[in-house]
Amino acid sequence: MSNKKKYLLLLADWHIGSTGFGTVMRNLLPHLKKRFDNITYVAINYIGEPYNEDNVLIVSAKNYYTPEVDGKPQEDLFGRHSFLHLLANNPFDTIFIFQDMDIISKMIPTLKELHQYKLANNITNFKSAVYFPVDGNIPKGRLDGWEFFNSLVVYNEYSRMQVLKNNPKLAISIGKKKLHIVNHGNNNHDFYQMPSADVIKFKSNFFGKNCEKWIVSAINRNQPRKDIGSTILGFIEARRILKESYPEIKQELFLYLHMMEADPYMNGYDLRKIFSQTDLVEGEDYKIADQEYFNRANGADIEIVRSIYNASNCFITTTLGGGWELTVTEAMACGCPVIAPYHTSLMEITGDGKRAWMLYELEPFCSPFDNIIRAKCNIEEVAEQIIAVLNDSIYDQDKYHKTINLAKNYAKSLDWNILGDNIADILDKI
Repeated sequence: MSNKKKYLLLLADWHIGSTGFGTVMRNLLPHLKKRFDNITYVAINYIGEPYNEDNVLIVSAKNYYTPEVDGKPQEDLFGRHSFLHLLANNPFDTIFIFQDMDIISKMIPTLKELHQYKLANNITNFKSAVYFPVDGNIPKGRLDGWEFFNSLVVYNEYSRMQVLKNNPKLAISIGKKKLHIVNHGNNNHDFYQMPSADVIKFKSNFFGKNCEKWIVSAINRNQPRKDIGSTILGFIEARRILKESYPEIKQELFLYLHMMEADPYMNGYDLRKIFSQTDLVEGEDYKIADQEYFNRANGADIEIVRSIYNASNCFITTTLGGGWELTVTEAMACGCPVIAPYHTSLMEITGDGKRAWMLYELEPFCSPFDNIIRAKCNIEEVAEQIIAVLNDSIYDQDKYHKTINLAKNYAKSLDWNILGDNIADILDKI
C-alpha cells in the first residue's frame, strides 16, 4: 500500500441523507477518512453552511458556489459548479465522483481542461476514479471520453458487461486494470429478522386495525424508474384474482407504500391521484407513509424501516431497472419474501431467481423520462406472484422457507467493509 494521499475531493450524495447513494456514503466515508489526511466533500442533498466532521470539510452541492450568467444564478442540485470550482482552486491529488452516468459525462470536458491546465503550469494535478450505477441499456456515446478517468468502478457483473458493450476501450488503461466491480454491502446490524413478539407488537401499533391483513409493502423512492404504478395495478389485480379464484383463502391483502406521496424533484407519481381513480380506500386497503416523518432528504428512522420489513408479508418492486436496489437486500436480510423483476442487477442479487419470487414476463418499454428501452413488468404476473407468495406460505412451506433462507444468507454475506476497503484501495493505487 502506498503512503497516505493528502487531499481528496469527493462528489456524492450527503451521507446523512436517505438516498441509496447516501447509504453507500455512510459506509464508505469512514474508510476514506483512514486513507486521506484531508477530504473536501461536495454533498448532494445537503443544504446548509460548510461544516467539519473529523478531517472532512462538508459543503453544500447546491449553494457552495453558484456562478451567474447574465446576472442569473446557475444553480445545480448535483454540485458540479461547486466541485469544479474547488478543483480549479485547490491542489487536490485525487478526485472521486459517485454519481449517475449522465451527471459524470457532463463534467468530463471541464475536467480535461483543468487537468491540461495544471499539467502545463506545473500545478499539483489530480488522478480520478468514478463509481456509478448501471440500471439499463447504455445509449451509444454515453461513455465517450471516459478514458480520461484513471479508474472506473461499477456495482456488479451486469454493469461491467453493459459498460464494455458500450465502450470496450474502458477495460484496460496502460496495462492496468481500469474497470472494477465493487458490490454494495448490507447493514446487518440495522436489518435483520426480529423476534416474532416484537414484530406482532409493531404490526399492531403501525397498521392498527389492518394488522391481521396480509401486508404487501413497496419501500422505495417515488421516481419514474421505480414504476410504482405497476405495483399498485398489480396489487389491485391480485385482490380481484384472490377473491374470484381462491375463495378458500380468507386473508385480505393490504398495500403499504413507504415513499413520498409525490416527489416533484424526481417527477414521480402523485400517488393520491392514482388511488382516487381506483376503488381502494385509504386506511382500509392501503396506507402511504406518514409524510410527517417521511421526507426525501432524511426518510424514516432505521428502526421503523427494519420493523416494516419484518412486519410485511412480502416486499415488492416493479422497477424498470436497478443499479443495485438496496431495499431488496434489506428486505432479504429481514426475512421478508421478495418479488422482483428478472432484469438488470436483480438477476444477480436474486441468485438467478433462486432467492425471490421473480417476474419474468417483461415487456419492452420506451421510457419517456430517460429515453432508455427498458423492461416493464406484466401486471397480471405481478398479481400472480403476490398470490404465489401467499400460497407458498400456506401450501408449500418448504419452498417458501428455502427461498427466504437463501435470500437471508446472501444478504448477511454482503459486507460494507469490503466495499470500503476495495474503493479505498482503488483510490490509493491510481
